Amino acid sequence: MRNNKAFTLIELLVVIAIIAILAAILFPVLSQARVAAKKAASISNAKQLGLASTMYISDNDETYAQSAYALTNITLVSGVGTPGSGSQIYSVYDAMQPYIKNTDLMKSPGDATAINWQVALATRSWVRPTSNPITFAGYSPNFAVFEDPGIPPQVGSADPVRSEGSISFPSETVLFYESQYVANGSRPKAPSGENATTYLGTTGTWANTVPAAMRPVIGLYADTMVATRNMSRYMFPGADRYAGQVVVGFSDTSTKTIRYSSRFAAETEKNGIVEDIPTVSGPAYFPPYDFNGIPGSVAEPRN
Repeated sequence: MRNNKAFTLIELLVVIAIIAILAAILFPVLSQARVAAKKAASISNAKQLGLASTMYISDNDETYAQSAYALTNITLVSGVGTPGSGSQIYSVYDAMQPYIKNTDLMKSPGDATAINWQVALATRSWVRPTSNPITFAGYSPNFAVFEDPGIPPQVGSADPVRSEGSISFPSETVLFYESQYVANGSRPKAPSGENATTYLGTTGTWANTVPAAMRPVIGLYADTMVATRNMSRYMFPGADRYAGQVVVGFSDTSTKTIRYSSRFAAETEKNGIVEDIPTVSGPAYFPPYDFNGIPGSVAEPRN
């Protein structure tokens, strides 16, 4: 007589139920582990960009790189050299390349195509340099530190290249931050879990955290992108990619994650001026969108 060793239906259902319970427990843990791994990789990238900036300024009279300028097809407009259609634009991304020698370090592990630099330049009919061009990036430079723009909308304005000595609070002065690209007619992504309808806009939840005198300038980060703001800081607001946190690199080469609703370098003695409205002063940074400023000097740059 044969001995039947097969599972009964009840036993199979019990096994399936146990597997389902284990999966429900493990999948969130694995998801959190993936987010933590990407955040760690992003912190490393930001660290490398900070080190590259340090090497750059040691080779260039202790001054930071320009945010961007034209290499070709430059014409004089009101006495100012201005890039024309088809100009090759050399940016701070390109300036960092000789020191990091890896374009992948420019990409965010949380979103490898967050900033399509080729598309961003094309909005002004410009192109990338022919040598080792950057296509995608995930980090934006602090437009207050990487100043002296050689491209519109602020070409020719009195925004000198910043020197290392002009940074009063190195451990709190942002160099690079995780960012996103905002095209014309669009608004930035709201942080995870936030209602975009109420969070964004010049009267939204985020803008209401800004001092009233600064809102006309800083509120534009969360407003709809228009052509007149192309290639300015408003096109590259910060982005939270790791459970509500933004990875930020500082001028002393340290890195940290900033909660999207937090504030830092916000003490009164670290306030700076709004360069478009010099009579107005305030904090340099308002996460998650605004990481452009220099504590103790500049609250909001022109570009």
